[in-house]
Amino acid sequence: MASYRDDRPEIPGVPPPLPVRPRRRRWPRTAVVVGVILVLAVAGVAAWGELMPRWQGRDDAYGMVPAARTALESDDPEIGRLSRILALEREGGHVRTSGGYTSVSDARWAAGETGSVTVDVSYYRHKATTGRSGTDAARAQMDSAVAVLEDRGTDFRTPEGIGDEAVETISSAGAEVQARAGNVMITVQYYVAGAGGVKAAGQLRSVARNMAAAAVDRLREANAGKE
Repeated sequence: MASYRDDRPEIPGVPPPLPVRPRRRRWPRTAVVVGVILVLAVAGVAAWGELMPRWQGRDDAYGMVPAARTALESDDPEIGRLSRILALEREGGHVRTSGGYTSVSDARWAAGETGSVTVDVSYYRHKATTGRSGTDAARAQMDSAVAVLEDRGTDFRTPEGIGDEAVETISSAGAEVQARAGNVMITVQYYVAGAGGVKAAGQLRSVARNMAAAAVDRLREANAGKE
């Protein structure tokens, strides 16, 4: 055991004072404990951010989206006719993967020097977060789209048989269909300059619906065996 020297003078009749031990510095141990706590806290946050989205998205149907240009690959006669006269102007996506993209894909076709006929198709895959699934996020986007149409007083329909739910609008020169399939939103826009009348509107609606249904089919095919 270490000895401690006390240089204070002795007083007759008074017991000598007990040796005074120097106080040990405890800050190194405290620093280590704080460091360990910080490491555990950071690791916990990282694990939460990694594992909770997986848990929230356990029922999300789709993990990728196809290249949007495949949406015109259909046996439908009208879509086949369009694919022969339209030229692909643009295509893109976010984070290419085998068979498509991880989250976003879009394409645009046009015919005529002034783009008198145009088709736009886009996919957006909602990813799960710590708070909700991608499917819930896609539902919220669809609900928001319908609410905007209602607020504006826009006439719309909700056709059945296109994904899980769909909404369509018709204008004097075109049709737009927004469809939700699981955690993926699909938008199809089909415009023909100069189109008008009930017959033209019916044809635009029919073609837009068929293209949206074909886009859903391409989504399912791209994810076949990957759920």
